[in-house]
Amino acid sequence: MAGFNENTRVKFPALMHLTRIGYTYHALKELDLDPETNIAKDIFYRQIRKFNPQLPEESISLLLGDIRNKLNNEDLGREFYKIISSNSGTKFIDFEHPEANDWACVTEMPCINGGDEFRPDITLLINGLPLVFIEVKKPNNKGGILVELHRMNDQRLPNPKFRRFINLTQLMIFSDNKEYDFTTPKPVQGAFYGCIDKKRMHFNVFREENADFYKDFNYLPLKEETENYILKDNNNIVLKSSPEYETDKNPTTPTNRIITSLCSRDRLLYLLRYGFVYLDYIDEDTQKHVLQKHVMRYPQLFGTQAIRKTIDDGKQSGIIWHTQGSGKTALSYFATRVLTDYFTKKHVIPKFYFFVDRLDLMEQATTEFSNRGLHVINVENRDELMNTFSNEKAQENNTGEHEIIVVNIQKLKDSDGKINVSKYATNIQRVYFLDEAHRDYNPKGSFLSRLFESDPKAIRIALTGTPLIGEERKTTDVFGNYISTYYYNRSIEDGFTKRMMREDIETSYRLRLQEIWSDLEETIKVKKEDIKRQTIIENERYVGALLDYIVNDFKRFRLQMDDTSLGGMIVCETNRQARMMFRLYKMGTHKDEDGHYTYVPKIGTVIPEDDGTMPNKDTSGLKVELILHDYYDKEKRANISLQFRKKAEPDLLIVNNMLLTGFDAPRLKRLYLGRKLKDHNLLQALTRVNRPYKDIRFGYVVDFADIRQNFNDINNAYAAELGKFDTGQSEDASVEHAMVSEEEIKETMRDVQEVLFDYTTDNAEEFAQQMEDIEDHDKLIIIRHKLEEAKATWNEVRTFGSEELKAKVKAMQPGNINNLLKVVNDRISNLNLKDVFNHEAEVASMVNEALGTIEFKFHKKGSGELVINDNLKSELQYKKRALSDELAENIDQDDDDYVSLLDEIKKYFRKKGFEPSNVAEAKEDIGFMDDMMAKIKEINKHNAALQKKYKGDAKFVRAHKRIIREQKSTGKVIISPSEVETCFALNTMKDNIDTMLLNNLDLINNVPFFTDQVKNCITQILHKMEVKATPADRRYLAGIITNEYEHQYKRF
Repeated sequence: MAGFNENTRVKFPALMHLTRIGYTYHALKELDLDPETNIAKDIFYRQIRKFNPQLPEESISLLLGDIRNKLNNEDLGREFYKIISSNSGTKFIDFEHPEANDWACVTEMPCINGGDEFRPDITLLINGLPLVFIEVKKPNNKGGILVELHRMNDQRLPNPKFRRFINLTQLMIFSDNKEYDFTTPKPVQGAFYGCIDKKRMHFNVFREENADFYKDFNYLPLKEETENYILKDNNNIVLKSSPEYETDKNPTTPTNRIITSLCSRDRLLYLLRYGFVYLDYIDEDTQKHVLQKHVMRYPQLFGTQAIRKTIDDGKQSGIIWHTQGSGKTALSYFATRVLTDYFTKKHVIPKFYFFVDRLDLMEQATTEFSNRGLHVINVENRDELMNTFSNEKAQENNTGEHEIIVVNIQKLKDSDGKINVSKYATNIQRVYFLDEAHRDYNPKGSFLSRLFESDPKAIRIALTGTPLIGEERKTTDVFGNYISTYYYNRSIEDGFTKRMMREDIETSYRLRLQEIWSDLEETIKVKKEDIKRQTIIENERYVGALLDYIVNDFKRFRLQMDDTSLGGMIVCETNRQARMMFRLYKMGTHKDEDGHYTYVPKIGTVIPEDDGTMPNKDTSGLKVELILHDYYDKEKRANISLQFRKKAEPDLLIVNNMLLTGFDAPRLKRLYLGRKLKDHNLLQALTRVNRPYKDIRFGYVVDFADIRQNFNDINNAYAAELGKFDTGQSEDASVEHAMVSEEEIKETMRDVQEVLFDYTTDNAEEFAQQMEDIEDHDKLIIIRHKLEEAKATWNEVRTFGSEELKAKVKAMQPGNINNLLKVVNDRISNLNLKDVFNHEAEVASMVNEALGTIEFKFHKKGSGELVINDNLKSELQYKKRALSDELAENIDQDDDDYVSLLDEIKKYFRKKGFEPSNVAEAKEDIGFMDDMMAKIKEINKHNAALQKKYKGDAKFVRAHKRIIREQKSTGKVIISPSEVETCFALNTMKDNIDTMLLNNLDLINNVPFFTDQVKNCITQILHKMEVKATPADRRYLAGIITNEYEHQYKRF
């Protein structure tokens, strides 16, 4: 084929796909491009006149100059975005009528300024405006898709000469046409999207919420004249005959999927209208102005659409169940924009309220909203709230900015006063967003119930990552059904949150605590049952032992991670225990003979009280702070929390109840859990350490309280709850010296054919997909070696061989060797890249730890990932259905491997039953089914590859396998020990028998006569091949082949 590269494999198929979703392809020479902006002037002016018939011609001619000026601003294109996304003023885009817009795509559009230039692979122009570009790479590209991210961040975004083109671009898509793989700390492969930034952009993944979206999408037919025109314009007309090209045009390739998801007309218009936001704020550390541009994450997109649909369906309330760290406050911001449009079309004035129940969350929400350009009104008492209710204006501010009212209900919960809403405010629609809805929103006799009663038509959207699901109190009882879910498993896969690793403290340390406990019991000299647990856990020696372990462990952790910016949090069992720990820390420490820091005071040591003024004598090098509701004042606590979140200090926070929910500090990566927590409170606390931070792969939980059972309990409960919510030269003497004998050459090629027999080598795209399934480097090296042998042999034959030998060797070639070699080399490089990412962090941590711990060693009792369950019930059903479907896909159900596998599955479920009783059993079932799925897929893949060699005829796949099985079991050769020669013989038989039946289909009605005819055919073919088959062998072959034809005929 004409090249096997990113253009032929990804770009050209993507251009074809764009025409199927409504875009028109243009050759660059067809367009009248403005060299300063790449705006297609002919299309642009035509559409402007169409949308704005009242606009004078002189004003239209000035528009392009105005746009150029706006694009010169150092504002990330904010002013330009305002005018194209607005529904007022000059209309650039018709958001109400997608078909009224002009949708165009081009390739290699040059973005030139002076001597600097870049050319995106594909550019999409909406009404002549180049608003989207797409960059593609071939699968297993060297460096993965990261090369595109680095090119954007290192070359394009920082270059001021590109600023105008960058400011104009709204959406960017990057794809290497592979599925996502998050087994490495950085995204090596997949299809990503993002928006511009001044210095560094970020990749976002996209997943469709509706699994049938692509299947049900209304694609347009790909017209032959369009396809020919695109290929001709790109000098690749011969590509059309390539089987790889046909494979790559599939609408469900990763690249084509993300194009449909983000660039189909309705979806792109939604994004252009609502999906971008500018964050404008002063950095607290540097006091410098910061401007960023963000694009909707896909959970936010589907969440906002779910809210709008809920209201459109006549419902007034619903729950957004999105995991912590997924951006629920940002989702609320986007929702205000969507709903403002929604209600304005109905001539209704929306007023938005955002309810929180803590001062710090109020401040956090205020910052998030104001950074995004909303005017924020803070409400902290009943009178202030009543003032907002009595004001019937659309906005209470005079700036014209959209606004939101942030209400802290902490001081309003016990308010007895009635809340009155003006009876005359008939065109006001209040929309309440209730943050952290898993907490104290009790509807019975509370302020909240009176609030709801005061305006029965108010819309109530609850936001939570951990809804209440107990028997007595349920979030659904207050706010209705879940309208959008985004759980931990998906957030982890998408890179928004990290997995968590639980570590048990070392056995020797447990023993030490037990010894201290026993000593205390002896000292107090009373019966064990008379001692309150609290008395011991708050004792200075017990607490000192805890602090010993934590300080030494935390210093080791930082050393191992090679990062002193990492923070930790100690969750104490009681308030007094936390205070005692802080006092012992302040008293100071010393190193024992093993080099450990120790805080256990000597018996009789007086521990001074601490009112917040106790001097700090600690020499560990760690800065520790205490956060309790009755220690320090509110401002001091808030400042400590802020410093911990924004700066690399303090190192450790000691807490009891505070900061276990809503505290978002990405540097917090080690949680010392000293108290038992249950239900949603446990997940809230654990997820303090799951925010992405640098290249740290996990959040770590050091478990002093043994949370395993409670963790499993809440997992089971949430799994059940989620269950409710419903991709030539003549020969001469020199030849003898230059090359090996003809027989040796053919033997080499036969060997190559044998190794590659299981793979589809006549279609490099399918071959590439098969290589994707191979994780074994050694197997790939063998395949590469054989391909290199084939390439070298062909080069020798082509240079020195006779025409006859060339023809023989060429016929034995496994497809286009150069393309196949590219595929294998790319796959090996890609695996190597993954190994580097996975291995670098391990090596670095091992070296750092070895250098720093020569004098002492630590031993953890054990560790394991805290897997937060997805909908286990749903997942089990999916796994069973998928396994059943894959088993049904098998085309040879008498195959020994298939029969054995089926028996294994039956035995397992007869023994275990079909319904697991707990999470452990569910996970075991899932693991078993994953193993079985891998096995049946391997069997089916082998069958599919063999089926291609027989032109899709399953009859001869079964016949081939029976012959090979018979040869192995008896040790007797029937046709040939070579599968390649066996395949050649059977294919020849197939062609002859099919022709015979086409001439006389009635033959098959007389089985004995048909069998004789088949046997005669077999005898002639084997004779031509010089195969000395016995009469018994010929009868055997005739029997299995006739049997296959007979069964097929009966089925018809």
